Amino acid sequence: MKPVDKFGQPIYSKTCEKMLNFGHLLDEHGYMESTRKPNLFYRHLEDGDKGIIYFADMRGTEEVAVWEDASPLFYWQFPNRTPEWKRRRLIKQELARLPFLRLSYYEECDSDGLMYNNEDGYCRVCGKDFQSNGQFCSSNCALESKKLELRHDIVTATQCCVCHRFLIEDKKAYEAILSLLPDEKDHIVYSSPVKHHVNYAENRTIGVCASCHIQIHRADDYKDFKPNDKPQPVNKERSCRCCRSMFIPSTGGQRYCSSKCKTKASVTKHPRTSAHRSHRYDGIPWWMRTRKSTDDDRRYVTEWNKRHLRMPTDLIPCRPVAQEDACMTQPNIQIVKVELVTCKNCGSGNVIKKGSYKGVPRYFCHNCERKFKGDDAVFHGKVDAEMGGTRVVRRVRRLL
Repeated sequence: MKPVDKFGQPIYSKTCEKMLNFGHLLDEHGYMESTRKPNLFYRHLEDGDKGIIYFADMRGTEEVAVWEDASPLFYWQFPNRTPEWKRRRLIKQELARLPFLRLSYYEECDSDGLMYNNEDGYCRVCGKDFQSNGQFCSSNCALESKKLELRHDIVTATQCCVCHRFLIEDKKAYEAILSLLPDEKDHIVYSSPVKHHVNYAENRTIGVCASCHIQIHRADDYKDFKPNDKPQPVNKERSCRCCRSMFIPSTGGQRYCSSKCKTKASVTKHPRTSAHRSHRYDGIPWWMRTRKSTDDDRRYVTEWNKRHLRMPTDLIPCRPVAQEDACMTQPNIQIVKVELVTCKNCGSGNVIKKGSYKGVPRYFCHNCERKFKGDDAVFHGKVDAEMGGTRVVRRVRRLL
């Protein structure tokens, strides 16, 4: 052995002493040191298992240096025809013979590693050597293993301090226990543990199931578990939603001061209250946001809120009105006269505007489906309508 690692770095004397001790143990168990690669030991198996080689490497790796862990790194070489269950069995036998050997992280902890799985050809329940991949030799052993796992889950689960039943939080596990272990039905309950205060001053809690927690607070059968120093909630004053009077609620969800106000509110509830609220902003209607409010507007909002929203009159945010503003007291109203346009061809009023030309509007009648102009001239004509159309003029010229 040489005091040099795999990468040519020197090894100090204390580490070399540990390596020499491991080297003597490997020599005693049939390992030999490689002549080309110092600090690397190997061992061939007997004639019955030709092609299998074990390695014990004390040269160090990039992840773990020799001075960090001087124990030999164990790895192997198997022929391709060797099944995985047999490889695991032989490796376990060698590790049991030499317990100071260590495995790499990949082989032991990675899902693709050989030793990540414990399938070595022996049944985990009955111990039968069935020499195949798998953990159980039959379906009965697999079912028995499932029962053992469920019993282990029951024993390790939290136990209720009142009914002394085990609390199973997983619903699938609870259903599996009921189907596979019917004798444990009276000893388990599907519930998550609830922390119940026995003493608030010392902050002492116990774990109970949900049903027992309800029975402790509602029934008188569990007086020993009821805390005597439970702090009582302090209810603050609040205003009634109907009459707006201040009162102290007996419960947290009480909104009305009396049953009379509650009945009155349920009877007089406006069906469009939510819709009106969506079109309002702090009690101001949408038609009051774009201009200043008047006295009439303020009265209307006050009455509407008293009837439907039940808001107090002193909380309505109306803006002050200037008395000297003449536009507010005397609004400027203009009366516009609108003339009805009828068709010049059929006299119908089913007419729409169809653009304009040189300031003269044009219209279209839906009844006779003809166009006409807003003045007295004929559409596309050169004389007035009173004088007649172009066809009449041509006929007169022919006669002359």
